[in-house]
Amino acid sequence: MQLANIRQWQWMALSLIVGALIGYVRQEAATDLAGQYGECINGQQHFEQALITVEQGRPRFTDISIHARAVPDGRGGSKRVHVVSGLYFNGQYTQEGGRLIARWQPAFFLADIPYKPMTNFAAMGKPQLAQRFQSIAHPTVIDFLDLLAESGSVRYTYAWWQGMGIWQWTLASFLIVGVIWPIAINLLVYGSWRRPREERGIDLSKVDAHASVPQKPKATEEDRQHLQALEAELESHLEPAAIPEPTTTSSPAPIRQLQAAPLEPAAATAPSDREFGTKPDDYYPTERKHRK
Repeated sequence: MQLANIRQWQWMALSLIVGALIGYVRQEAATDLAGQYGECINGQQHFEQALITVEQGRPRFTDISIHARAVPDGRGGSKRVHVVSGLYFNGQYTQEGGRLIARWQPAFFLADIPYKPMTNFAAMGKPQLAQRFQSIAHPTVIDFLDLLAESGSVRYTYAWWQGMGIWQWTLASFLIVGVIWPIAINLLVYGSWRRPREERGIDLSKVDAHASVPQKPKATEEDRQHLQALEAELESHLEPAAIPEPTTTSSPAPIRQLQAAPLEPAAATAPSDREFGTKPDDYYPTERKHRK
């Protein structure tokens, strides 16, 4: 089946199903954060210290990505938090080749909304950052990381698509697969954003596929009498005509009498001086010739 043969309403129906399915799968996977993002950083103070502490030339918590998501609140409900994921060094070194080596492993931290930092900006020598953060009405961990990013110690990526729910995935799939994708196909195939109209076929909606077979009408007494009259008329036309008898009689021809006479012997033929004979290779006798 070619893509150009699929109608736009079919693309729309397919986009709703695909979007809802993706959103449902991602929502179910949200309960297993450790399987997605690795080790959980327990404690807000450990999280903030890992952001500003450098180990072997890199922060203890680096390659940061943030997105909002609903997680269980432990009381049978859910709450909205920011999932901060990245690579984290927990302070435990591994010994290899006689040296202590720090290893960064996938980890994440759940930041509440609103977010109240434990870091003292004044102790860091930047009291203006503390004043700016206090002026924010509903601060989040993103605002906290923005202030740290101004000092050049933190870099992060806001991965908003990872926090999309079922209805958001459904809407995005409808716009991309149900609207944009069919228009792109029509432009490539037909040179127009709309599909050309097709000729209407024969409407078979009113045709009864199980129509009853018409029954033969029964013969009445009048029909039988009419049939008998026709048969009698045909028989009268088929009667053989009478052959007329001859008016005159012809007398038979007289029988000729044969006369018998005594047989006379045939005259003997004169003897011939010819001599006939056959050779071994002859099929019939030939005349023999003698020298005189």
